[in-house]
Amino acid sequence: MNNAKSLYKGIMGIFIVMIFTACSTYTIPVDSFKAQMETSSKICKATNKPGVIFARADKIETNGIEYIECLNKKLQPVKVKANPNIIMQVTDSNNKKTVFYFDTVLKEDSVITGFTSYIFMTKKSIPLNSIRKIIIDASRKGNFSYK
Repeated sequence: MNNAKSLYKGIMGIFIVMIFTACSTYTIPVDSFKAQMETSSKICKATNKPGVIFARADKIETNGIEYIECLNKKLQPVKVKANPNIIMQVTDSNNKKTVFYFDTVLKEDSVITGFTSYIFMTKKSIPLNSIRKIIIDASRKGNFSYK
């Protein structure tokens, strides 16, 4: 009987988590993203987490965007508070998907560059004109933050 209760509680817990995280995925129209990147500015922020220990970085360049202008699943405009745990998935014109941490994405000329990993501090660049779709995932509850 206890095993059945434990299984039931586990399944219900997973179900509840799925409900709350399902509402945390948004899209950004490419034109809106470009406009938001135009108004962003490079800001250096100190980290409080040794998650960047391999690269020995104590500061990270961020885009300074406080709120991300997105569309929810009903295509209604929403503003999502930016934080270092928000993931941005970019699909390019060849249907290749690249995942960035949103706050590290910077526009440099006709290219966006951002971190794909905080642990190894790896960066990647994508031509701005090749971006076809952008998805924001705000469901991650990581423990990386700034001082």
